[in-house]
Amino acid sequence: MCILKMENVCYRYPRADRYILKGINVEFEKGKVYGIIGKSGSGKTTILSLLSRMDTCTEGRILYQGNNLDNLNENEYRTKHIGVVFQGYNLIPGASSLENLLIAQSIAGKKGKTSCEMARRMLEEVGIDEKLMHKKVKYLSGGEQQRVAIARAVCNSPDILIADEPTSNLDSDTAEAVMELLCGLSRRQDTCVIIVSHSQSIVEKTDEVWGLEKGKLLFVE
Repeated sequence: MCILKMENVCYRYPRADRYILKGINVEFEKGKVYGIIGKSGSGKTTILSLLSRMDTCTEGRILYQGNNLDNLNENEYRTKHIGVVFQGYNLIPGASSLENLLIAQSIAGKKGKTSCEMARRMLEEVGIDEKLMHKKVKYLSGGEQQRVAIARAVCNSPDILIADEPTSNLDSDTAEAVMELLCGLSRRQDTCVIIVSHSQSIVEKTDEVWGLEKGKLLFVE
């Protein structure tokens, strides 16, 4: 089932002549893992910003469950329907792993015992044990922080998960584990996972791969 769709999407900065993205047409389905690959400056971050409603199209439209993103409440969309794993993790370093998830749930209007149990369950699912749950994020390794960031992104059960360069700062073994984790979440929770990366290595793990070249999205495999 199509959950997210880009129709003739174009983007350029205000008062700029050159388009960063031009005529993007693609559909994303639940339960599938997608890779969007491209060199630095190819527009990967722009696509992430548009799909997560942090920015809006210059032309065209993006549909979530058939509804134009421009007509939806952006805060509700970002807190309840889409999760983003940022390249720099964007965690609160002075808070514990568990507190980072509880804060995200509170912003989405979820509080109390049930939300705490959900946060614990999600952290356990990504390999963060009881000891690490209560450890301040700034004392965790890069791989552990990435796992917490993934758990935070999915703790509100979003339909869509976008990961921005999820393996760029990790060693090969940890990167492999993170990719397996993302793909596993897609299968178990019927989540649409979109991985934005410059690395060709994600091709083997995804259901579909799209390449960005000169502002256009081209199907790879």
